[in-house]
Amino acid sequence: MKTIVLLMTACCFCLNTLGQQTYQNQVPVREAQTLTMHLHSGASVHIRTWDEPAVAVHGQVFKCQGGECDLSLRGTPAGAELRSAIRTGGRPATTSTSIHLEVTVPKNFNIQLTSAGGEVSATGLHGRLQGSTGGGALTLSQMQGEVRFNSGGGTIRISQCLLEASINTGGGEIIIADSDIDGGFNTGGGNASLQNVRIYGGVRTGRGDVTAAGLRGGFSASTGKGDIFVSIERTGPLEALDMDLSTGTGNVELVLPPNLQPAIDVQLAYTINKEGFLIVSDFPLDLRHTDDWDYSQGSPRKYIRGESAGQSDGQHIRIRNVNGDVKIRKD
Repeated sequence: MKTIVLLMTACCFCLNTLGQQTYQNQVPVREAQTLTMHLHSGASVHIRTWDEPAVAVHGQVFKCQGGECDLSLRGTPAGAELRSAIRTGGRPATTSTSIHLEVTVPKNFNIQLTSAGGEVSATGLHGRLQGSTGGGALTLSQMQGEVRFNSGGGTIRISQCLLEASINTGGGEIIIADSDIDGGFNTGGGNASLQNVRIYGGVRTGRGDVTAAGLRGGFSASTGKGDIFVSIERTGPLEALDMDLSTGTGNVELVLPPNLQPAIDVQLAYTINKEGFLIVSDFPLDLRHTDDWDYSQGSPRKYIRGESAGQSDGQHIRIRNVNGDVKIRKD
């Protein structure tokens, strides 16, 4: 291992046959340490794991307009540090880059990342991922641990993960599958899709549909404008159910196992010239209609409210909707 480290440290930048710059380096680390990345030039970053006590970086610079791109990896007392920058020689310049980084770390490791922009992905990591990118997708698979991440915009994809998470994107889809999640996801606008997910937390989108099938746990979903469809997993032992669904404009449909007896609280509001919406439920609800217009929310609105006290402990459902139908049905 020492021989490999010395050889790769000696080789920093090289030109390949296509005229692209390549960078390779490797430094020794210990498990559960941290790789800190300061990517001022921006880059797409793909993180994978191996069984070696080292961090390895393979970089390709496809474009560096307005200056010279500089990549450097070094060991630190906390683990390792990777930096990228554009050297302009002190002259004002409009810069543009295209950089691809393949980063390999021990399986039990932590990542702290700040990037001017670019997609980020991690596969097989057991640890903590924190940071931000100015814009780009975040893709996580087979990861266990904690994620606190912000993107200026881009799709969020989570699959086969066990996470404590707080993830935000300025705009883009949220796609979660076959995972166990404790936390929340936010997008400025875009659809959200969950499939076979146990979640204690929720998703929020400024505008877009929310679809969740095979859901377990406690879930909240909110969209400024869009439809919400949720179905609860009916196999296996019944877990506590705590659900909060809200849309500014759209339909809400909830599919529940027939053996549930939840407490249900539904409020459907409709504005002037938008009458005719309904609350339809396979579970008994006490429905009440208001007669007077409510002006306290801006646009005048009337309400249909439905309530059921329920008979099962730990099962609560709250739905808020404007100008759309609400359907609650048994599977």
